[in-house]
Amino acid sequence: MDIKMKKVIVFGAGGLFRVFLPFIKSRYQLAAISDNDTTRHGQFFDGVRIVSPSDIICLDFELVIVASMYFEEIKENLISLGINNNAIVNIYDDLLIRESVANYLNEHDELLIAVNKIASLSLTKKRLIVMNSLGNGGAERALLNLCRRIEEKEKIFLIVIEGGGEYFDALSHILPVVEIFSSIENRLLSRCFFMHFSAKDICARLFCQNEYDIAIAYIEGLSTYLVSGINSNDKVACVHANLFSHHISAPYYASLKAEYDAYANMDRLIFVSNSVKNGFNERIGLRGYESNVIGNIFDIEVINSNANIEDDSQILYPYIVAVGRLVEVKGFDRLIRAFTKIKKNGLEDLKLVIIGDGPLKSALDDLIYSLDMKEYIILLGKLDNPYPYIKSAQCLVSSSISEGHPLAIGEAIILGIPIIATNCEGNSGMVAHGSYACLCDNSESGLVSALTYFLDSPMYRAVLQFKSACGQIILSGKNEVKKWNEIINKSVC
Repeated sequence: MDIKMKKVIVFGAGGLFRVFLPFIKSRYQLAAISDNDTTRHGQFFDGVRIVSPSDIICLDFELVIVASMYFEEIKENLISLGINNNAIVNIYDDLLIRESVANYLNEHDELLIAVNKIASLSLTKKRLIVMNSLGNGGAERALLNLCRRIEEKEKIFLIVIEGGGEYFDALSHILPVVEIFSSIENRLLSRCFFMHFSAKDICARLFCQNEYDIAIAYIEGLSTYLVSGINSNDKVACVHANLFSHHISAPYYASLKAEYDAYANMDRLIFVSNSVKNGFNERIGLRGYESNVIGNIFDIEVINSNANIEDDSQILYPYIVAVGRLVEVKGFDRLIRAFTKIKKNGLEDLKLVIIGDGPLKSALDDLIYSLDMKEYIILLGKLDNPYPYIKSAQCLVSSSISEGHPLAIGEAIILGIPIIATNCEGNSGMVAHGSYACLCDNSESGLVSALTYFLDSPMYRAVLQFKSACGQIILSGKNEVKKWNEIINKSVC
């Protein structure tokens, strides 16, 4: 007897939807597609009409599946349109779709290739590091700096769950790297694989009967989940984000208890700062664990050398710079609004340059356009070498709502330029509570006040430059590298 499939509407007609479409259609009857992009309304995709969000309530459906990284905002909007809260689900949380995707990936050639590579490397290497991805982020850059200086590299290999990324080539020249899922499509699907299967089952699939001296999850989320199931004498998890103020790992676990259980399976936790450790204790609630606080490692020689490389496209007008991934926690929207208010008071030549890329690029572009600031605020995107731009800036601004151990601030200290940073715990700890920078109120008005005073007072600029230079002594990385080597070498004693 045929089983009648539920009628669903998928919200989101972009790349995520297109990757998931075969799995949606294998489990549901697709009644319609909806999207906020008005130019798509009335069009058809794969024979299915794209409708406006306000039209959804008039249609015959049982479930709205959201195929977007902005689930919470979309869900709130759908509820305001009269759609029942219980009829809205994130595409990663739908159990039927998750099962279909997980079974597909479990037999995929990419996974089979990874299994074979791991088996070969495990014959001679019994120490491994696991990373979510090697994109252009702070933790990824810190991992590269660590791997450059770690001892006995010949005994270590690196596993990357979502392959590719800006740092892949550099790291693959230091350590053997195994990518579990390398194609763009499978990287988008991979969360379903890890949420459907237990860590023990995934590790049995990937590592067979291999046992390791030490397994390190270098970042929160999928890496920690995977390492929790590895057969290793010593399991280590690193925490880079303040999980209380910014629970970045939440989407990768079915529940807070599942995340707690992953950390409970670790032998040691490494925090990049005391504020990150405090945030972990408040959010996860794990007690009685062995831990160390080890800051991110900076490669001072590389930073200074790269900062002196001449670039034909370098900016010739005065500017302030901000660096980071374009995500909500970095607070770039409020920095843009703060800079706009300052520009209205004069300073015709000054511009704001933001270096980085991320999911909020389009929204920030729209904000800049709406404020009529396209001439004065430049989103440069990702740069292979941002250091000449940082070195030549009037100052570096960190507008973050929350931070762990911010690399951009550390790099600005190494280059000796003035720093203005919002007074969140990670920023405060990085600049010794104001000894190496100006800490301002963690708000848009705080940024306006600090930037206005800085720009109006040449003497204060000199003071901040001196403060920044004073911080260079703490960033050699020698103590951090020593601690890491002790942890790794202890695992084989």
